[in-house]
Amino acid sequence: MRHCGGEVVSITIMKIIVGDMGRIRLYLCICVFVLLLMPWGGWVLAKEWMPPLTISGSLGLNYRTLTSPDGRRTVSRQGLGSLYASSYLYRPWLATTDMALTLALDGSESQGGRSQNVETKSSILAGVINLNILPKSRTPFNLRYSMTDTRVDSTALSSDALIVLGGGDMTTNKLGLTQSYVAEGGHRARFIYDNNRWESDNNGIYEDQTAAINIELLGSKQRLTLNGKVNEANRSKTASTNESTLVDAVHYYHPTKSLRVDTRASVYDMKRGFDVPSLNMQRGTFSSQVNQFSSSVFYRPYNNSPWSLSAGARVFDMAGKNAGLLNDSKNFSATSGGYYQYNRRLRFSFNASYSKAESERDSDSRGSDPNINPISEPSSNSMEVSRQRIGALFQSDTHAFWKAKYYWFADASFDNVSRKRTISQEMMGSLPDQSDSNEQYYAASLGHSLSRSWFTEGGAVFRTILSQSLSEGYSAESGDNALREETSLTLNWIKNAGGGSTYVQLTGSQGMDFRNTETIGERYMVWFQANHEQRISRRSTLSGNVSAQYVFHDFESAVTDSEITTTTAQVNYRNRAIFSIPKLGFSSDLRLSRASEERGIDRYEWENRFDHMIGQLTSSLSHRIIKYDDQRYTLFLFSVERRF
Repeated sequence: MRHCGGEVVSITIMKIIVGDMGRIRLYLCICVFVLLLMPWGGWVLAKEWMPPLTISGSLGLNYRTLTSPDGRRTVSRQGLGSLYASSYLYRPWLATTDMALTLALDGSESQGGRSQNVETKSSILAGVINLNILPKSRTPFNLRYSMTDTRVDSTALSSDALIVLGGGDMTTNKLGLTQSYVAEGGHRARFIYDNNRWESDNNGIYEDQTAAINIELLGSKQRLTLNGKVNEANRSKTASTNESTLVDAVHYYHPTKSLRVDTRASVYDMKRGFDVPSLNMQRGTFSSQVNQFSSSVFYRPYNNSPWSLSAGARVFDMAGKNAGLLNDSKNFSATSGGYYQYNRRLRFSFNASYSKAESERDSDSRGSDPNINPISEPSSNSMEVSRQRIGALFQSDTHAFWKAKYYWFADASFDNVSRKRTISQEMMGSLPDQSDSNEQYYAASLGHSLSRSWFTEGGAVFRTILSQSLSEGYSAESGDNALREETSLTLNWIKNAGGGSTYVQLTGSQGMDFRNTETIGERYMVWFQANHEQRISRRSTLSGNVSAQYVFHDFESAVTDSEITTTTAQVNYRNRAIFSIPKLGFSSDLRLSRASEERGIDRYEWENRFDHMIGQLTSSLSHRIIKYDDQRYTLFLFSVERRF
């Protein structure tokens, strides 16, 4: 009997290999699942080994029609069967497993429009399987494999119908392995391997493989995290390959409750190659390597101390190669600063920073593409910037008078900025170009806010807020004076009564920029929003919202003014027992989105849906109209499902 069973299994596996290579891994996982649940009779008694098995499933039918803007009509009929099972091997502490499998027989036909008639028949297999070995131990292992298809994935279809409308149907295959180790004291280590594949008729094949390790070491006052990852991705449509390696280490140290030290070091290496099939025959390679180290110190007293200090330094190095061009960039930066809270109204701030950046550019004649002209001479430049800043902020208490609330604030700062820039190019002995500058900036701002609320007997609240601010900046080096004035007014109304809630808000703002007493820019913005939710009856509700925004920019430096208007609206109706029929639900959703002609996409979507449930039998009927820009789609869906 066992010998015959082995022959049957061998013949079945050979048929799978010949028929469809993309499903081998899922079938193997299903076989593993069956083997775990069906122990061989020669071991021990079945009643001692046979674990409890939880099984559920469903049988269903889907019918879908899609009408495209060109008049083409696509009809799809699907018969679906789903099986869900979960169990464990011997004891739950040894291994647990669960599986979800869906098989669909799909028949589609497309006719009309400018294309020829097409009729297809196919079988669609989708499923997920999870295997956990020693799940409660210090060394748990997890295997997960999933195979999905958007043609039977109702979740993806409901979340974004443009997946179907845009021809973006795809299949995915995802395999993941995770081996963990948990030591005493909370130390952890994880080894991860992921292999993913996406396949679409329009977008080709995308494959992604990742191997990673994560180690976390815990101490009484510190924590160390080590991460390593190797990734390789391939995309058939652009013939591109991405390879990357990342090594990262992060250390957190808390010597006291008020002091914390964060340190990080990382190395990243990336290589990319692509070959786009087009008339200009785009192809090439790109590689880069990034090394960085940073450390920061934070002092945050917990005993109401007025001081708050921080400091940090970072070293960054990046080298890249693109089409025979070599680029190398080095950067060092350091910052320090803090706050001193004199009292609840007045706060002082201070900080200092220094940065130095160097970059070099050269050509690699040995690796250059002969079709690309390499640069004739190498070049380099460097920039050093140091900055010191002190500032103060004062914010008054909130004053109440005439049932209104008022407060004001003021801040001022002084900046000293020094720059040193050097540009050199080895061209026939030319001398480097060096420029130094030292500038001082003064800035100050003053603002206030006034708010008032009115409460009515009907449970409504009307509130208004008026805010104004004036800020000025002055450069001692150039003598330029910049001034900005902003004013905003907000009106909102809130009411909760009669089984419904309403919220309406209107905001308008105006801003102007001046330089040396001349107007250089104006900004206007108006924003309106209204939301309402009403309970019509015990089983039905109606809700909706509308928002509109208008933005206008007028800058003298721009050739034309910028004017943007956007409008969105949504209305939703829900009834859990339409026509007084129990468990017959109806929903209607209307969505509108309009933008300026120069920017954005206009979109209109309206869906009406019926849902009915009798015991374990559920059915749904949906009609959806989608229109974006000048293209209109009509989508009709009908599905019935019986659970067991």
